[in-house]
Amino acid sequence: MTIDENQTQEPPSSPIDDTAPWPKWRVRLSRLSPYTMDIEEQLERLYELTIMLTIVPGVMGSIILIIFTLFGRPDVGAIAVTMIFGPMIGLAWRDYRRINRQARLFLASQTGE
Repeated sequence: MTIDENQTQEPPSSPIDDTAPWPKWRVRLSRLSPYTMDIEEQLERLYELTIMLTIVPGVMGSIILIIFTLFGRPDVGAIAVTMIFGPMIGLAWRDYRRINRQARLFLASQTGE
């Protein structure tokens, strides 16, 4: 693979500044980036994703519970659904709350509050 004269990369003009606010927040914000779109819009998309990560496993869990109920063992079905889908839904909401809290702190630090 060769590089044309038009595709040459220029060296960075300055080294990475560790005192800039973004590198401190990079780990805390995990999947959010202030360079792509507004943080609020990214939080809204993450909220919608979390809602879907609640609805889809909820529907799947309901189907499993119905199947176990038809065979006369709703107790086993409830335990199975709780053990399989409970952590999935719980961790999705915990992750959303964590990222939302860190994003709010980042936005507050940007505005100087």
